[in-house]
Amino acid sequence: MGPREASKAFLIANCSTQSAGWLQWVSMNTKNPMIRTGASFRISWRASAMGSPLPALWKSAWQTRVRSSTETELSTPEPGSSGRRKRHKLQTHSNLPTQGGTRPESGPAGNMIEPPLADERIGLFNFLPFMRLLVRLSLLLLLPLATNPPMRAADSLVRYEASHQAMGTVFTVAAYGSDSAYLEEVTHEVFQVIDQLDDQMSNYKPTSELSSINRDAAAHPVIVEPGLFKLLQDSLQYSRDSGGDFDITVGPLMKAWGFFRGQGRLPSKEELAEALKRIGYQHITLNPATRTISFDEPGIEIDLGAIAKGYAVDQAVQVLRDNGITQALVSSGTSSIYALGSPPGADGWKISVRDPLDVNKAVCVVKLRNLSLSVSGDYEKFFKINGKTYAHIMDPHTGMPVENMLSTVVVSPSATDSDALSTSFFVEGPGRAGKYLRRHPNLTAVFFLPAPSGHAFRRITLKSSVTDLPPSSLVTIDCQ
Repeated sequence: MGPREASKAFLIANCSTQSAGWLQWVSMNTKNPMIRTGASFRISWRASAMGSPLPALWKSAWQTRVRSSTETELSTPEPGSSGRRKRHKLQTHSNLPTQGGTRPESGPAGNMIEPPLADERIGLFNFLPFMRLLVRLSLLLLLPLATNPPMRAADSLVRYEASHQAMGTVFTVAAYGSDSAYLEEVTHEVFQVIDQLDDQMSNYKPTSELSSINRDAAAHPVIVEPGLFKLLQDSLQYSRDSGGDFDITVGPLMKAWGFFRGQGRLPSKEELAEALKRIGYQHITLNPATRTISFDEPGIEIDLGAIAKGYAVDQAVQVLRDNGITQALVSSGTSSIYALGSPPGADGWKISVRDPLDVNKAVCVVKLRNLSLSVSGDYEKFFKINGKTYAHIMDPHTGMPVENMLSTVVVSPSATDSDALSTSFFVEGPGRAGKYLRRHPNLTAVFFLPAPSGHAFRRITLKSSVTDLPPSSLVTIDCQ
């Protein structure tokens, strides 16, 4: 970047001392594109009420002048950097009061450094004395900092929170950072990504990629976008690992029971038998070489409702990380949540888990850091006929809503995992889920089962046989 034809003032320090005041402003004035570009400093002094040995030193810099060849833009990326968008905003914080625009007020000791006068010019011979003076002055200003308590990073953080409707639920982002406008901008980007996933994976929208797959994959192989193809591969792996207890082909069952667009209904035996013919992940063939999907017969329908929201949470967290945000909570309604870092002054995010028999009460408090939590419950979508409750979570083997389970909670490093497994474990129960936990690390599952009385519940907590979470992750569960 070439030399500038402008004058700028940069806030370079906030050095609060007991006697010397603040060094606040250095003003650079570059007007000559040659090496002998002019730059000047003017320091105006108001005597400290405490008294200080510094005035004589500062007065020697009263009209010291220096030459500078160029001025480098702060936002220029470093060589070899990733090129990710970074913002370098010079801000006046609450402990740097300003008055009348860009001119700062004096510090506690009454010292003030002003922008330069436009008519100040000097020769090159003053450069070395000024540099020696600047070094001495910097050392004197830094010494008192050792006796002051360090400023906590949390003191300058602000919280930004916003919600957005997508995927039939409400996504919420609560994030901490130093710039609320930047947090708002990144959160908007998060919601854009979630909307794109909704447009791609919804089986309610006829123009979505998933709807196109459901229409055409029985007739011919359909090319799939890479991200969705990977999610479909993962979904089939969950199906194989669970023996089909997790199955994305439950679409026909959801329609038969009225959970697709209705309020719920009892299907006939004939309807169930017909739907069950089209249930089973084995009907799906994925070809990684061509990145295509095909069905082995008509009528197969994929429903990603048991995994898509967790996947969207993971993608949202990735957007936050890519933009330098390390303290945030991302949730998709009551389904899945990811705790990124921890809030200021705490070692984790506290999350309440609903009582499955009284959703207005909390039955557990979970503290999380860099982990996800998902809940599946029979209270989310259900209908009652003749006093019997029918919930929306289906057993793919029987075609019936799952009974004898109130809710399941799963903690995992990935929201995609926890979302899928909370559904799978709801179908399996503690017995079969325990076998899965013995084979897969870093998982915690809590099962809420109805008690014999029908007015209470039993709670069972299971963990993976192997736990090797990094120190940056944390989970504690405190249940009543």
